[in-house]
Amino acid sequence: MENSMLSVSRSWIEAVWLAVAVFWFISAISLKPVARRQSTWSRMVEVVPLVLAAFLLFGSKPVSYLLNARVLSHTPAVGWTGFLVTVAGAALAIVARAILGANWSGRVTIKQGHELIRRGPYAVVRHPIYSGLLLSVVGTAIAFGEVRHFLAIPLTFFGWWAKMQEEERLLTQEFGERYAAYQREVKGAIIPHIL
Repeated sequence: MENSMLSVSRSWIEAVWLAVAVFWFISAISLKPVARRQSTWSRMVEVVPLVLAAFLLFGSKPVSYLLNARVLSHTPAVGWTGFLVTVAGAALAIVARAILGANWSGRVTIKQGHELIRRGPYAVVRHPIYSGLLLSVVGTAIAFGEVRHFLAIPLTFFGWWAKMQEEERLLTQEFGERYAAYQREVKGAIIPHIL
């Protein structure tokens, strides 16, 4: 019974992540040209932990018993909680991505004619895409329930934090006092009012 409940929640959660990936792919078709971009080194610092996190979340079971050990039992309440948290995070990330529009890019960049977006979720947190995707990782870890899934959370956080640092640096260079004022008004970079 436990395995069938796990496979249902796994397939539903994987469908949520697939929907996010499809939206990202389609919305990346019409972007503004790049004016400046982050270095390859800073890109690697963020990408490596995010790839490791994805492997821990969705890769095949590792041989290590410790990584496969259950942290949460898979009950319907735990499964649904994880699923709903994953959906909430995905929805936040998608809305934030849609609001960014042609200013977005997968790599930290400043676009030609870059706009400082302050509406929607950007009025609450400065990097709501990272917030939403991190929330989805937390939901996925809850639903899947093994040690390896929970190890993906700090890796994801570190990857987004590293990317955010580079993004904040470029945005400060581009917008100067306007961005500094935005940072003062919207205190949270990833978590509202906290971080």
